[in-house]
Amino acid sequence: MGRASGEQGRIHPTAIVGEGVTLGADVGIGPFSIVADGAVIGDGCEIASHVRIEGCVRLGPRNRIFQGAVLGSPPQDLKYRGEPSILDIGADNMIREYATLNPGTAAGEVTRVGSGCLLMAYSHVAHNCAIGDGVIRTDVRGMIDYMNPAAERLTGWPIHEAYGKHLRDVFQVIDPETHTMLLDPVTRCLAEGRYVEFPGERMLQPRDGQPVAVRDSASPIVSRQGRTVGAVLAFKDVSELRQMEQERSFLSTHDPLTGLLNRKTFEEEVERAVRQVRDDGPAQAVIFLDLDQFKTINDSS
Repeated sequence: MGRASGEQGRIHPTAIVGEGVTLGADVGIGPFSIVADGAVIGDGCEIASHVRIEGCVRLGPRNRIFQGAVLGSPPQDLKYRGEPSILDIGADNMIREYATLNPGTAAGEVTRVGSGCLLMAYSHVAHNCAIGDGVIRTDVRGMIDYMNPAAERLTGWPIHEAYGKHLRDVFQVIDPETHTMLLDPVTRCLAEGRYVEFPGERMLQPRDGQPVAVRDSASPIVSRQGRTVGAVLAFKDVSELRQMEQERSFLSTHDPLTGLLNRKTFEEEVERAVRQVRDDGPAQAVIFLDLDQFKTINDSS
């Protein structure tokens, strides 16, 4: 069994967990399951026996994966050439026995499963699919002709009001720092006829209420003649995942008790300061403090 980063949780001794796996708190992994390098497993996930998770799989909190399920195996697409692609799964899903979920086909492309979904036994989620959470479909002009209930909830627009409106009037994303409007992925998807996902932080401004952190992507709808006739926008609320990632990042460089830099990061900062001085940078200083009986004080805190 590998020594994955993060909390160890409850891992059966016959399970194999790669060194490069990130585990959340209180994760259970059953007998003979395999979790390969690159996977991120959220807090409270329960993974039963004989489950295989491989490749770049992002599993949100409190998912329950039943016996024999396979997540992240190569997509069943002849165009796939081994490029790194993603399977992104939200929170509170139930993935039943022997279900299979493939990542996207091309480099960086995503198969997206939202939150609160039930994938029944032996079901298959193919490459580049988007299910759960928010889904909006538009025609080739960007006019909305379908929204699922999750999209209605996240945007604050019911379908009977959003139908026939341009996507930019309903789905408005802003920069979290400057609060300026950002381009939605459907606009570029329709212009270029390809899958589009923007990197970085993006916030959805709903009709009413506070902005919500989202991940969004768009895939073209292509006719049998090869023409782009519309697009499907998939987006999910990643507020909880974003907070978890921020906490993980902080704890990787800081001491959880004091909130100060941990020893490894402190040594790196000292080495960086020494290099700056050697390169004729400004003078640096290190202050050492010796506290009497510090261990007694620390142990009693």
